[in-house]
Amino acid sequence: MRPAAAAERTVQEAVAAAVPAWYGSAARVLPDVPVHRRAWSVHFLPTVEVEGRRIPLVAKVPLWEDAPDLTSALAAGPQPGTRAEFEMLRRIEEMVEGDRRFAAVRAAGYLPEVNALVTERLPARPLGSAGRE
Repeated sequence: MRPAAAAERTVQEAVAAAVPAWYGSAARVLPDVPVHRRAWSVHFLPTVEVEGRRIPLVAKVPLWEDAPDLTSALAAGPQPGTRAEFEMLRRIEEMVEGDRRFAAVRAAGYLPEVNALVTERLPARPLGSAGRE
C-alpha cells in the first residue's frame, strides 16, 4: 500500500472507531468515504448511519508548510491549533444554541491520534458566497 493510501486509511479507521462514542453503539460509518485534498487540509466526508438516520460528517486534517501532505501531517502528531479550533467551534455552538437566527457547525470530536477535527456538515450557504448572488 502506498504511503498516501495508508495515511488515508489511518484517518478513516480513527473516525470509524470514534463514531460509536459520539452517536451511540449502533452508529457506523458507511463505506466509500470521499477524500478531498486541498492546499491547506485533507477533508474526509464520511456519512454515519444510526437508527435510520444518516449524518454527513467532515473530518479535516490540516496541512502546513512543514507538513504539506497527509503522511507528514500524521507523522507530526497532534497540533495545538487543531484542538483550539475544535474548542472554539464548541464554544460557538454553545453561544448560538437556541437562537434561531444562527446555525453553528456541530463539532463531533477531535482525534489527536490523527490530528483531525470532525464536524457535522452544516446544510447552509457559506458566508463567502453571500456577496456573489
